[in-house]
Amino acid sequence: MRTPISRVDRRRAERGSVMVITLVVLAGLVALMATLAAGARVSIQREQDQLRRRRAELAVHAAVARALSDIQQATTTSVTLNDIWAQDGDMGNTVFDMGDSATTFRMQIIDACSRLNLNAASSSATGGIGGIGVTAAQQALVRRQIAQLPLTQQQSDSLLDWISSGQTARASGAKDDYYNGLSVPYYTKLGRLNALDDLLLIQGWTASTLYSTQPNDNVVSTAVTLQDANGNTIPLIDLFTVDGACPTTTNGRTTRVEGKINVNTATAAVLETIPAPMTAAIANQIVAQQTTGFTSLNTFRTAIGLTTQQFNQLSSVLGVGSDTWIVRAYGESGGVGVAVEAVIGMRTPTTSTTGTTTAGTTGTTGATGAQARILNWSVQPSTGVPTWWIWNDQPTGSANAGDSPSASAGVRTS
Repeated sequence: MRTPISRVDRRRAERGSVMVITLVVLAGLVALMATLAAGARVSIQREQDQLRRRRAELAVHAAVARALSDIQQATTTSVTLNDIWAQDGDMGNTVFDMGDSATTFRMQIIDACSRLNLNAASSSATGGIGGIGVTAAQQALVRRQIAQLPLTQQQSDSLLDWISSGQTARASGAKDDYYNGLSVPYYTKLGRLNALDDLLLIQGWTASTLYSTQPNDNVVSTAVTLQDANGNTIPLIDLFTVDGACPTTTNGRTTRVEGKINVNTATAAVLETIPAPMTAAIANQIVAQQTTGFTSLNTFRTAIGLTTQQFNQLSSVLGVGSDTWIVRAYGESGGVGVAVEAVIGMRTPTTSTTGTTTAGTTGTTGATGAQARILNWSVQPSTGVPTWWIWNDQPTGSANAGDSPSASAGVRTS
């Protein structure tokens, strides 16, 4: 027989049920509050990171603005490593404080004519020479320089096919019949490269080819040693540019010629791309005298001790000036970083005789009125300092962003 539940027991049971429900509701509310708090923290963190990134971007812009000012002071017919642009930033080793102690930038300015201009080997859509101011003999010499690089036959042939007119591919190269057959088809450029990243569109060329410091397999030439002055292995991309020319003044007229390498700024690795009579010994001798610099090719010839025959063979690919620079800038704020490579050129808005009248990027230009202009801006796919820049992990000097280049050059921390 079931024992009847007393009224007191029933009330106790009801109170217990209410308490359980209350606890469940409270637990749910606590969980909801925790979720909302976590979401708020994520949202706040995201907003803070966005703010830090914006500050880092502003730091990068400040670095490039500083580089524009440095380059504006350059004399394009005589560009050396003693110039302000070469000293400022100490090749990425100086950190500049933007004024809040949390936002900084590092920078490096590189003479584009210290590198091999691949566009000097290009040909136009009409089959003519695509390099600005380049003769057929100079184009052939630059193509021989490409053959000196540590590339596979496929990479070398495919590069020349990409920048050359016509649809007949070299033995290991590729034209439209190859690129049109890819899963995402496209056409061969058959002309000038717009940026170095264009190389990644070419058969056999990969990010590893350009940015890795590991040696390329199955190369057809070992003439070039991919090392800097300190013996560090450098990536292949450090040998290339697609912009820049060596201004040469004759009878008051300054002509831009692509493909010439500035003996005042080129590394031994770039100089070694030049075929004989250039040798590793001559390349090292040139680099050793860059601290003094060469004011003309005649002073260069005397200082290096070249014979008349050697000089005549080399003079068509060498120069002592430049009108284009590559700026590497890294901005950071609160641990969030932005890396940019910008191309800056000294260009005359109008031309005096022939060529374009927009930015003075082709033809013969007047010797005055040149202005430093940003020609290209490329955000690098790296949240930190790109490894292929080969900078020291930590800066060795510091300066205020407002310091003049002469005041900040060579500053060292204790």
